[in-house]
Amino acid sequence: GRDRVLVTDLERQIFSADGRRVLFQRDGGWRIADTAPGGAEHGLALDGLKLTVDPRAEWRAMFEHAWRLDRDLFFSRVMNGDDWTAVNDSYAKLLPRLGSREDFLYLLGQMQGELATSHAFVVGLDAGDPSPPVHTPRLGADLQLDAVSGRYRIVRIYRGDPTRERFRSPLNAPSLKPGGPAAIREGDYLLAIDGRELRAPTDPDSLLLGEGGELALTVAPGPEEPRRMLRVSPLSDDLDLRQYDWVEANRRRVAALSGGRVGYVFVANFEAVGSQDLMRQLQGQLDKDGLVIDIRWNSGGFTSQAVLDMLRRVHVGAFVNREGAVTPLPLFTAPRAVATIVNAETSSDGDQFAYYFQASRLGPVVGERTWGGVQGIKGPWPLMDGVGITIPKDSLASVGGHWLIENAGVAPDIAVSRAPDEVDLGQDSQLDAAVRAVQAELVIHPPVRAKAPAPLPAYPEAGEVPGAATPAAPS
Repeated sequence: GRDRVLVTDLERQIFSADGRRVLFQRDGGWRIADTAPGGAEHGLALDGLKLTVDPRAEWRAMFEHAWRLDRDLFFSRVMNGDDWTAVNDSYAKLLPRLGSREDFLYLLGQMQGELATSHAFVVGLDAGDPSPPVHTPRLGADLQLDAVSGRYRIVRIYRGDPTRERFRSPLNAPSLKPGGPAAIREGDYLLAIDGRELRAPTDPDSLLLGEGGELALTVAPGPEEPRRMLRVSPLSDDLDLRQYDWVEANRRRVAALSGGRVGYVFVANFEAVGSQDLMRQLQGQLDKDGLVIDIRWNSGGFTSQAVLDMLRRVHVGAFVNREGAVTPLPLFTAPRAVATIVNAETSSDGDQFAYYFQASRLGPVVGERTWGGVQGIKGPWPLMDGVGITIPKDSLASVGGHWLIENAGVAPDIAVSRAPDEVDLGQDSQLDAAVRAVQAELVIHPPVRAKAPAPLPAYPEAGEVPGAATPAAPS
């Protein structure tokens, strides 16, 4: 047959099963065209469109599609040794017994699990939900119920960093005039939210649920003392704020344990945000004799090799100014005595960082065996009802041709398991062990700092310059 143009200026298209029509998108709207010569084209109104779905037929189609995607895209052509046809036959028998979407998603996850691999996720579990979830605004504070009065007291305010939006604290905003009458202080009672009294058994979250924009908080030093009302802008999520407080507390702990000689940085991931946090935290601690790098709960990413390159840098010289101040070259170079902390939630690029940190002999790895998943991810590939699956596209191997890390993780040099009650007790045995490891390294290899040379001679003698010729003796 001859090729011919059906439609132009389209964004995407789907052909009908019999090939007689094509559905395509143009300028944000959907249209249908007949594929026969001279076929008509008309718009498709989606308002009021209804679709009747046979759930079991849909689940079977999604199951088979996911199975084929795994078969055709998984990095291992031999499916990690699985008989993939037998896997299909085994799980397909259960499809007629499914009674709900939750049953299907469980079955799908189990089939993915047959690959015994990381990064094979089922995503978009809330696809098709009738309405998005309603989030509770956060105040960035811990409240405690006073059993006698039935009122809530503000026992802790997470102060954050007002200069950075991610770490903004609603109760520590510049507009609240810290130290003045308009401030909210730890120990104050939160008596009302937007004019609604807060008293047990009512809990604070129930009054915050569904709120947006500014809130009017009524506070007082005591349940019966004079009240004052302040307006604050809550956060949709205060996890970053709480993390900031935790990182700063760890930094102070490390400084106290080491007499100020050892620095501390926390890297939540090896993506853009984690890299920004690493550079900001490290910038002010380059003068430390040692460093603890905490990658517990690190969710991975793609920048670990760049960070490792930075850690491998060594000072090769220094610039000295008129006052004798010494600026090392290169400037951004980490201390030589370094340890890194890992746990079972250190994953993906975090796994890789720990492995190559260890292999490069940069310092000891402290904590628990890491997650053990380093395969590259492809997807998510959408299935019929909006749920999707991810499929590993490649896996890490050594130069010598051996698989690395996957399903094994990275074993620490210094194994330290954290007890469940350490958080409540204000303890961190893994962090303490990492500080001791850095201090031990400092005893064996004291830090060497660049120093200013004597003022004269002002320029190097020939013998101080590698490869310079020895000046000839005068005749």
